[in-house]
Amino acid sequence: MAKGSSDDSPIMTPSSSEPKLEGVFDVVSRIQKFSAAERRGAVLPADFLAIKEQWDLTAIGFKKTISSGLVTAAFTPLLVGVIEKVIPIFGDTNPTFVDKILVFALTVGFPLSYASVVYHLGKYYTGEYTKAMIKQFISGVIWGAICKIVVVFVWFNAISVLLMTDTNLAKFLLLFTKLLPGEKLNKFYFFLIEMRGVFETSAYFILFITLFIQIFIPLASIGWQIRSEKQNHGLDNFPT
Repeated sequence: MAKGSSDDSPIMTPSSSEPKLEGVFDVVSRIQKFSAAERRGAVLPADFLAIKEQWDLTAIGFKKTISSGLVTAAFTPLLVGVIEKVIPIFGDTNPTFVDKILVFALTVGFPLSYASVVYHLGKYYTGEYTKAMIKQFISGVIWGAICKIVVVFVWFNAISVLLMTDTNLAKFLLLFTKLLPGEKLNKFYFFLIEMRGVFETSAYFILFITLFIQIFIPLASIGWQIRSEKQNHGLDNFPT
């Protein structure tokens, strides 16, 4: 720590011995630490955030958003199928309210937990250095969310529209004519027809969940912090 600003505010420099950022909790902890220092008067310019740190923050936000998105994408057809009574759960095609809640928690529990951690970044959006860190991390989150939307939305619609056509399903079931009786093949055919609609609904469900949980929530948290700072301190030109 040294003196170097015109108003004799202490200038805090990031330590070269800081451990490498590995995950979301590392990012939040690092931001929390520097935010506490800046709130107490430490001066840490945004350009102290080195290129490597910028890359690490963006990469973590991107990778964690993609990984949570894959979990959600894997379970979403199950959730939609259960709600629409296409896929039986616990051997029953008429799930109870509790069954639906369990499947919903399984599907969106991980991204919701992830979003609850990211949401807390808003209250640390104070000093220039922590703002720079949060912006880099959130940019990775947003790009990861956009990539997830594009890939999953296109993939689910491709499955529904291009792969699961009536002709393709009929050709596929013909492969099992020697293994299964006609009655079971008919039931399986109509099941696949219903699953076609499940994939279409799942694509839009992923779109909504991603926009709300992984884009809207973090940005709303930061926007709320900016608004609070303006109201509490009367900062007409609060930097954003």
